[in-house]
Amino acid sequence: MSHRGSYWLPAGVLCGVSLVVGAILSSAGPLDPPGGAVSSTYKTLGDIEPRTPISATTTPGDADSLYRIPASGSYYLTGNVFGTSGKSGIEVTAVNVTIDLNGFRFEGVTGSLDGIVVASTANAGLTVTNGLIRFWGGDGIDATGADYVRIENITSSDNIGTGLRVVGRGLIRGCNASDNDENGMVVAGTFIVRDNVCDNNGQDGIEITGGSTVADNFCRANGRLVTNSAGIHVDGFGARVQGNSITKAVNSYGINATGSDDIIVGNFVMNGTGSSNSYFFNSTTAAGPVVSVKWQSGLGWTGITNNNHPWANFTY
Repeated sequence: MSHRGSYWLPAGVLCGVSLVVGAILSSAGPLDPPGGAVSSTYKTLGDIEPRTPISATTTPGDADSLYRIPASGSYYLTGNVFGTSGKSGIEVTAVNVTIDLNGFRFEGVTGSLDGIVVASTANAGLTVTNGLIRFWGGDGIDATGADYVRIENITSSDNIGTGLRVVGRGLIRGCNASDNDENGMVVAGTFIVRDNVCDNNGQDGIEITGGSTVADNFCRANGRLVTNSAGIHVDGFGARVQGNSITKAVNSYGINATGSDDIIVGNFVMNGTGSSNSYFFNSTTAAGPVVSVKWQSGLGWTGITNNNHPWANFTY
């Protein structure tokens, strides 16, 4: 008898296969869905990352502010904002507040106050990121009421006061504070101030009061309204100023260190016409030697004292 096309399996194998299939079916649940409406598992962006839009409805202002943030949380702009005379743009009165300008313009008008101001009651935890703040009648950001401050990717320009003013501890990084009538930045306390641009401010580009680290910033032509200003003015204790590039204005300093026990190394100052005050160091300042580089055709670095000093501050 021919058995071609027929196959057989041992009884043990068939039993094992039956057990596996049974387990799969039992774990899969019933084939008939339960009665009633099917509920959604969809989550909104607000569920995933709760944030509040800044508006007259959600963050209404008061007599001296266009918007007011009285509760901790994350807030964001949904469009450009234009200020009102006699008012600040945003007043923060709560701790632990994040403000995302979301790439929009936040602009003041004649007679307006600060762009963003922090009340003394909001004494900890402020973050401001991603936008343009300009044309305010006071400071672009006045965060002197807060501690633990982080400001990143902000341009604060053309303000009557100072671009960015902070007190306490925190970080200012990747910002542009330019064309303000007072200072580009005023930093009191212990901050990291890194990778910023401060250009054409009326007084100092960056003013430091305290033991901050100021590194890898570019400051140009500051002091346009007040003589003897500086690209970087260090008037504190224990600051470190390193790796900054400065083009000084006429009758101003590149780096003016009037504080005590500060460390100033590895900076570059390009002299403006009419003054040679590239650096001024207090007697307690720990500073690398100042190396004056003047190009002479065919000589290069030849004959320049300390030209290979690892902590040299250069002027040219």
